[in-house]
Amino acid sequence: DEVADFNDNVMRVGLAGGTLSYRNHELTLQRHGKPEKVWMNLDYSPVPGEDGKPAGVIAVVVEVTEAVANRRTLEQSEARLRFLDELSQAVAESRDASEVLAITTRLTGEHLTLSNCAYADVDSDEDGFTVRGDWHATDASSVVGRYRLSDFGERAFDTLRAGRPVIINDLPVDAEPRQARRGEKLGVRAAVCAPLIKDGRLTGLMTMLDSAPRTWSESELNVIREVADRSWAHIQRVGAEGALRESETYNRQILDSASDYGIVAMDMNGLVTLWNRGAAKMLGWTEREMIGKPISVFFTPEDRAAGRPEIKRKEALSSGRAQDARWHVRKSGERFWGLSEMTPLHDERGRLIGFVKLMRDRTVEYAAQEALKMS
Repeated sequence: DEVADFNDNVMRVGLAGGTLSYRNHELTLQRHGKPEKVWMNLDYSPVPGEDGKPAGVIAVVVEVTEAVANRRTLEQSEARLRFLDELSQAVAESRDASEVLAITTRLTGEHLTLSNCAYADVDSDEDGFTVRGDWHATDASSVVGRYRLSDFGERAFDTLRAGRPVIINDLPVDAEPRQARRGEKLGVRAAVCAPLIKDGRLTGLMTMLDSAPRTWSESELNVIREVADRSWAHIQRVGAEGALRESETYNRQILDSASDYGIVAMDMNGLVTLWNRGAAKMLGWTEREMIGKPISVFFTPEDRAAGRPEIKRKEALSSGRAQDARWHVRKSGERFWGLSEMTPLHDERGRLIGFVKLMRDRTVEYAAQEALKMS
């Protein structure tokens, strides 16, 4: 066998006067009645007899199992962090949940050399689930489709609903008969299934599958846990951002529909943060031209010199609103009589973040009033 061949080679080389040296040599020893994997540094040298010729072999054996294990743990940790960093960068710009999961399953499947990596949505009954997408190796088949957790056995069903992952090294050995039969139909021998629990309910699954028996290492399980946790968090964030974008689009449509009103938002320093179509129509500057510019640009030179923009912001802050009726200046240099009202703007926590100014062009009405006064 392998050990006998190894020892024969040592004796042959040593008795011929040669030396052998092995570093971090992996062996399996019987310890405490069971096999245990160890690593050794082995040095073999010939022992001369009375005639000066090699008569035997001396071995110097130093066990380095702990050092090898520590180094491998460090290497695995570094590899895990590099992979997670690569994954984070790959999905950083994604704004679609399906895209996030597609990237995640592909990179995770390739990193762990899996047969399949899939994600699924769980029905409200916490039994039926749909594998919406997966990555699979070239020699494996897709597992996209509809399934029921109960078909994979009661133990797996209860474990996932309790928020714990299902870990299977060899399906025929570790799983219930029903689960083993179901897995066999899918070409699965080893699996890890990580649950997503939201508001106390099982809502999603991320599953790693292999077509061969596999003893999942603690390092691999750590990768799977972190990938699942990060993926669910990223998906929730993407969903929230999507809802916010939809809300912003909806609100923007409302603002732009008020085309007879110039609506201008600004920060605490009077720099423009929002400029609706009505403002662009009334004043002549586009939103792109005005974002980040001071609102003082559409005040007359004499009002700017008198500090009117700052005065009106202070008035709005102290009184809750500041109404105004005065001449303003368009981009073309033309003046118009504008009525406006400025109010403070707060965020969802009630913190002051700026002001919003509503304006209307009342040049025609002002001219008519002045003409009436003159008549």
